[in-house]
Amino acid sequence: MKALPSSLTVILLSLTPAMMSAATMPLAQDNTGYYWYTRDNWSGGSDTQTGFSFGDPGTGLLHARRNYQYYGGASRHWDSCDAYLQCSLEDLEASQIESAFLWLHVETNSSSAATTLRHLATQSTAATGNASQKLDGTVDVLSSSALVVGWNKIDVTAFILSDLGKSYTFSAFSIPQFGQNQDEDRILSFHGADAAAEWRPYLEVTAIPEATAASLCALGLCALIFRRRIFI
Repeated sequence: MKALPSSLTVILLSLTPAMMSAATMPLAQDNTGYYWYTRDNWSGGSDTQTGFSFGDPGTGLLHARRNYQYYGGASRHWDSCDAYLQCSLEDLEASQIESAFLWLHVETNSSSAATTLRHLATQSTAATGNASQKLDGTVDVLSSSALVVGWNKIDVTAFILSDLGKSYTFSAFSIPQFGQNQDEDRILSFHGADAAAEWRPYLEVTAIPEATAASLCALGLCALIFRRRIFI
């Protein structure tokens, strides 16, 4: 019996890395933001303000935050914030995806406790790409304690594939404010889509292009036929 020619083996192996392609998909301007609460409480009354921001002016920073302090019967809460992100799934097909990573650039991560990056598993309200929808995640992706200052590469492959399987247009994620703790400012700040281009979050998807996948199948078939003829 004749062995398969080494030259053909080399050709097949050299095509394996080439059939994969990585694409970076920066989040659009309205895909990120945070909902903020400014609340001062005291005996006999309260004053509350709320609002939504697509990023701090000048920096584009987003925040998940809880600042709580207690003074002799007077409780005060400042800058309580929940952060939101939505990633476009346009032009993605589940059958072609090898991996998907969400890249976040963290500016500040200061807390003795942790909050959690969460994914919205079932969208009773369809995500439209606008973070001001304030769609809260329901499934834990990553603890904030695992995030470092600088770039963070977060594996969201399973969540992206799940959303594509449900024909969702966007994947929705959120980071809620930290749990309450007396006399402590708990804050996670990271750059959103309003930040300078080099700090904006993005989705990195590695996929098998459809044309390449078809070519690979054809090549594999030819290899089998060629191998069969050699062994006969």
